[in-house]
Amino acid sequence: MKVREIIWSDRYSSTMEDDKFGRWARIAHIGEPGFKDGMPTIFELAWIKKLDVVVHSQDIHKFEVVFMFPAKGRAVCDTLDEAKNIVEEKFQFFISNCLQ
Repeated sequence: MKVREIIWSDRYSSTMEDDKFGRWARIAHIGEPGFKDGMPTIFELAWIKKLDVVVHSQDIHKFEVVFMFPAKGRAVCDTLDEAKNIVEEKFQFFISNCLQ
């Protein structure tokens, strides 16, 4: 059962290319921007960073997931979709199993 929708935002670049400073990221959020009772109502779940890797003289991309919530950790994926799916799965597992 999917309880919450994760909001993905681009950081530094809206394409697969880095910005002029070599930065690129996608950020997973949950909640709505704003404050309630002096507390923020949007939370960062994870950042996805693009890694440029050279394999057999060819440049390829890997994607590193840096988890912020519900647990800290890292994972490396072959595609951006795979990285996003890991974030979605871990958060949905948390919602389904830990908030009952």
